[in-house]
Order: sequence, then structure tokens, then C-alpha cells
Amino acid sequence: MFERLFLFYNTRVSLLFSLLLRFFKSRYVLGFFKRAKLDVKYCWEFERLYFLASKKTMSIKKLLLIGYYTLTPTGRGLAWACSMESTYRVISLLYFREKHGSCNGLIMKYLKREYNFTKENIEKHSNNNHILFNYVLLVLVARHFDEDDSIYQNKLIYEIGQQFHEDGSNFEGSTAYHILTIECLSWLVYFEPSLEETLFEALNVNGAVKFIEAVRHAEGVWLIGDNDSSICVLGDSSNLKMRDKQIEHIFRNFNFKNEKIEDLYFSKDFGLVSKRFNSAKLLFLNVNAGQNGKSGHNHNDFLSICLALDNTPIILDPGVCTYSFQRDFYRSIHNHSSPFAYSANKIYEFESFTSNFSASNISQRKINLIDNNTFVGECSNEKLTIIRTLLIKGKSIEVSDYIKKCELNCFLGFNLFFVSGCNFRVAMGGYIVNFEGKDILKVYISQPSKVIIKEKSISMIYGKIEKTLCLNVITESTTCNWSIEIL
Repeated sequence: MFERLFLFYNTRVSLLFSLLLRFFKSRYVLGFFKRAKLDVKYCWEFERLYFLASKKTMSIKKLLLIGYYTLTPTGRGLAWACSMESTYRVISLLYFREKHGSCNGLIMKYLKREYNFTKENIEKHSNNNHILFNYVLLVLVARHFDEDDSIYQNKLIYEIGQQFHEDGSNFEGSTAYHILTIECLSWLVYFEPSLEETLFEALNVNGAVKFIEAVRHAEGVWLIGDNDSSICVLGDSSNLKMRDKQIEHIFRNFNFKNEKIEDLYFSKDFGLVSKRFNSAKLLFLNVNAGQNGKSGHNHNDFLSICLALDNTPIILDPGVCTYSFQRDFYRSIHNHSSPFAYSANKIYEFESFTSNFSASNISQRKINLIDNNTFVGECSNEKLTIIRTLLIKGKSIEVSDYIKKCELNCFLGFNLFFVSGCNFRVAMGGYIVNFEGKDILKVYISQPSKVIIKEKSISMIYGKIEKTLCLNVITESTTCNWSIEIL
């Protein structure tokens, strides 16, 4: 009840204030939202002109478009508090014009408005996806007005080099932000095909797209790190089907066919292993500090695992419901399928969160392949080192967790978060996991331990929560061997 009330405040009340304060200066509105702990991101999703890609009639779309910009004067309200938001609107405007070939004068007028605003408000302080989005807009619109875009192109190429690793994975430490940024670049190529060669020279596009396939399942993607579920165009990002459309757009634009994907994918740069075996897909994570150490979208998901059966997610990362509600709790190690060290009912975090969008960055993280079926991850700081080893044998995943170093007099535990709809029962020395009436997994713990099945909140869609079950395992040892068997 408490969670739902606060979530209502963070979403619906935020939206109400974004309407009431629409004609106040943007910087004052943003300041008010921060002080009142209202959620800016939730409101921005309603400012992105998604209705232009809807099934509404042309006349209704035109009226909504005129009404939007009439009621959204430049520099006023939340819509202009972040110039990245202009890129979403520009992509929607260009997509609308290309698909319908109408309202050209009106579209050009609004493109000019967004272009001029962004030129004066480049987010140079961000050093992340925001400034990359800024330069995508400036390149696109400069070309539409036959202006020289060479400076903006060079800036964009520089940002791509800064924000993507050699293997094509994004430096934010978030799967959702990887996909969002790649989608933005795919729209750049969609509207300006002549830039494709330049983009391919600056970015390992094939690697970036393979990363998406590696973290994909039937209901979208595993939301590692912040699950900002934004989409540039194609509709409301709260609809899970839109994620599939987003990914298919990227694949289509970059001529990627998913039959090229191999059973094993490894990104040392990101800190991720994806392995397909039998009917399963396993993700093993030890995500590196994003944004060159700032860790703005990282979670404490060290050494965590995710698992899908028949492409349906079963073990997962619980996500974060908003950026303004219990943010540190949702991104803590409490809320991930990770091993942890504890003593006196306290769970130790490898990293502390220094602000809403930064972390301490004091830990070292490694993840390595021993062979195609054996993976080892290690996370450590000055006081603590935990190692997790995964071994795939037939239909089983054998897991060995141990504390290698500890100056804290602590013991080992771990969590497993399951998708909504799973239930448990004790049988044959382990825990049988039942999903939608069918026994699908057995979790077996080979040593004495205290096992608690807890009800937890997860957020697979930004701005929404749902209840699920978590298997919480506590030992009185510094080692724990356990396994997951596919039934």
C-alpha cells in the first residue's frame, strides 16, 4: 500500500504538476520537481509526440501537434528543461513527415524551433547519452535546412567514440540505455543514409546489435542497470510490444539477422556473458562502472544471474520503478540475484550511491570465460572479495560462491528474483519452481542454510511495480555451492 501511494505521487501527481507549471520558466519548474521529489522522467515521456506515430486520423494529429506547441512555449515548463527531449520530438516530426508527406511548412517551423533551442542548450555537462542525442538532432536538422553540419558531425563521432566500447557495448552500464542510444543512431541513418559509412567507421555496429540480441527475450530485454524504457518513436514505451518494434527497427536498419547469433556471447567491456543451452538462455553479469566511473545508471548487480526458459524470463533483474522513489533501494544489492556478504543482519554493498546518478566506484570487477560452459566473476574492494563460478552441465547450472577475502567478519548469502507467477515448494532436498502450473526448475542448496521465500516488488516497466517472489538464502559459512536444474 505504501509503495503504491508513493508511486502514485511520483507518477500521476508529477504529471499534474507538469501541466499546472507549463508556463513557468523551465529551470524553476525543474528545481521544484527536484525539491518535491517528483519524477521528471515519467512526465517527459508524455512530451515526446508519440501520438504522431499512432493510428489517429491526420486531422487529429495535426490539431494535437499545433495544440502541443501552442501550449509548450520555448523555455517554459518541463518539456524544455532538458534539450535531449528535443531529439525525441524531432525524430517523431521527421518520421511523421516522411510517412504522410503533409504539413511540411508546419513541421519545418517546429524543427527550426527545436534546432535553435538545442544549439543554445547543448548538454556539455552530461558526458553521456544526453549530449549524443543533442548532436544527432543538430546533424539531422542542419541537413534539412541545408546548413553546414560538419562541426556537429565531428562532435557526434567524438561522442560515439567516448560512449561505446570496442566490442560495441555502451559505456552506461545499462542494457536499456544501450538500446535507446543505438535506436537514436539508427534513426540518424534512416533519415540520412549517406551517413551510414561514417557511423560504421566510428562504431562497431555489428557488435552493438549483437549485444541487444544477447540480452533479449520474448518479453523484451533483461533490464540491467537503470530500466529507462524510453523509445524514440513508434508509440508508448509503457507497452512491452513497443520494445520488440524498437529492436526490429534497429535490426532492419542495420541489416542484422538474428540467425547470426552464436550460443555464447561475451562482453568483457560491459561485464556480461550470455549463454544459450538446451531450452535456456543464461545471463551472468559483473557490470563495469559506467560513464567512465561515474556509474550514473549502474546498479549493485555484481555477479548476478538472469535465466530464460523457452525465451520466457524466469530469473530476472528487478529494475527500478522511478528515478525519484526508493531509488537507492531498488539499485542496491538487496534487489538483485547476486551473492552478498552479511553480518549482524547487515548486508554489505560493494558501492555506495553518492547521488541519484553517481556511485562511489571503489570496487574492481572481473568476468572471465574458462571455457564455453564455465564462467568466473570476481568483485572486490579493500575489505571484501566475492567470487562466483558458474558451470553448465547438461540441463544444470552449478554455482559456487565464496568469500575470498573479508575484513568484516561476515558470512555468505544470495538472492534469486523470479518473474511474477512463480511459486515454490520443498521437494527432494531442494525447491521446485512452478510457473503457470508447470514445474520448470529445481534449486538445490548443498549445505545447511536458512531459506526464506519473500514477497518483493519489481519494476519491469518504468513507473509501474508488481509483486513477485524472491528466494533469499543465508548461510553461516563463507562458501555456498548450489545448483539450478531445468526440469
